[in-house]
Amino acid sequence: MRASTLKALMWREQILARKSFLINLLIFSLCTLMGLLVMLSFRVGNLREIKGTEARCLIEAMVFFYPQVSIFSCILSMVEAGTVKDELIAWKRFRRTTPVSPICFAAARYLMQLVVSVSACVVAFVYTAAMCLISGRSVTFRELKAVIVMAVAVSVISIILQLLVMVFHSLDKAGFALMVMFAVPWTIYVFRATPTQNAALPADLLIYCFDKLSGFFTLAVLLGIAAWCLGLFGMTALLKRREK
Repeated sequence: MRASTLKALMWREQILARKSFLINLLIFSLCTLMGLLVMLSFRVGNLREIKGTEARCLIEAMVFFYPQVSIFSCILSMVEAGTVKDELIAWKRFRRTTPVSPICFAAARYLMQLVVSVSACVVAFVYTAAMCLISGRSVTFRELKAVIVMAVAVSVISIILQLLVMVFHSLDKAGFALMVMFAVPWTIYVFRATPTQNAALPADLLIYCFDKLSGFFTLAVLLGIAAWCLGLFGMTALLKRREK
């Protein structure tokens, strides 16, 4: 596998996903601007008049997490931009007539996804740190761990969805299969969980969310490595199968 070939294939992935990246970055920019205005309003604006602790906690949680949804959507956008387009006849011909091994195609895609995931983590953490400073909170490794956990969760979903698209040759069928995969264990958990009566919001909802997310850090790192390896070798196997 030559470095120039890998670089060219990664450039192809970037070109295919460019439109989706720009849309998500625009949404993130708008959400960031709104978040800054809300947090500043808590300090010097009309939102200082909000006396209810629960209302303020909910607003702060939305300000912290909503923009991150858009930046982490860049990871999912690679499914539609790359994997789905590879199911089109023109791109199938490109892959089958290009003297490049399946492992090289798979490595380029997952290296590009790794670059996008790390970049999304950096942007999300910078945003989180800025919001913490504006709100008068300290920035610790807890926030960084929480951001990494969210990025890994989105990456795992993206990898599974990519493989399902290649199996079913359709994003709709792959999306339905993914929903079933997650809906079944979630349904079992809901029916077995003990109901709580009049559960009150934590005193600081934001800190509570960061603590919960950071608690899954070790598991998330191990799961991310396993999912990345599964995606790399799974995609390689699927590409080899189609060439026979």
